[in-house]
Amino acid sequence: MTTQSMLPKQQFSEYLVRVLTNIGLSSNQAMVYLACLKLGSASIWDISETSGVKRTTCYVVMDDLISKGMASLSRDKKRTVYDVITPNELFFNIKNKQNQFAESISELNALSSQIRSKPNIRMFEGIEGVKQAYDITLSLTEGSEFIVYGTPDVFYNYTDMMQKYLKNRLDRKIRVRAISPDKENLGEITKNNEKELRQTRVLPQNIFDQRTEVCILPDKIIYIAHSEEKPFATVIENLTLATEEKNRFEILWSIAK
Repeated sequence: MTTQSMLPKQQFSEYLVRVLTNIGLSSNQAMVYLACLKLGSASIWDISETSGVKRTTCYVVMDDLISKGMASLSRDKKRTVYDVITPNELFFNIKNKQNQFAESISELNALSSQIRSKPNIRMFEGIEGVKQAYDITLSLTEGSEFIVYGTPDVFYNYTDMMQKYLKNRLDRKIRVRAISPDKENLGEITKNNEKELRQTRVLPQNIFDQRTEVCILPDKIIYIAHSEEKPFATVIENLTLATEEKNRFEILWSIAK
């Protein structure tokens, strides 16, 4: 007879588990949800056997999923069985929560600004950290714009990362205005400006030899040092500093060609 000490190895792909943990489920919750999808109406014993999560833990996990509106229980003859909502229903629930959050952003930002008279500084290290810093720009409202002091080198140094980021930016229809040094390899980037929702103006490299990328958002500045041996990013959140940096950008924008 199979015992709880002989639970099967993970039966579901790491990708599916990661997708579910990325939307806020724990690893155990993700495994149990996938097991329930596979089984349909099922007892805790069957869910435990299929998910690889201990039976006692399954009870706790199912209670959590029920409280999240992702599961339900019912009686089947003499046993208790559990069901979970479909992936489509889960997606709809997530979209509803996103819409509710989007409607509350202005009010939440108003609360945040009350305690951020001093700059809030965050550091990100390594390639993954730089990716997280770039992803901050994707939090802008769809169809909005941010401005950049840039260099084409980043597209050549981190091609895969930048291609994925570019796709996400275009999906959100976020536009960019960039000032860059007039480097020889810039043309390969600017030839795609229109379809990549980007405007670029250049300054002579001898007076504007930009080595970092500086992304200026309405309330924060993101400094990305991608040319270092170990890349890193610094994010400064402060409305006054971001506004001052934007003003300087606009002066240079009026001069650049």
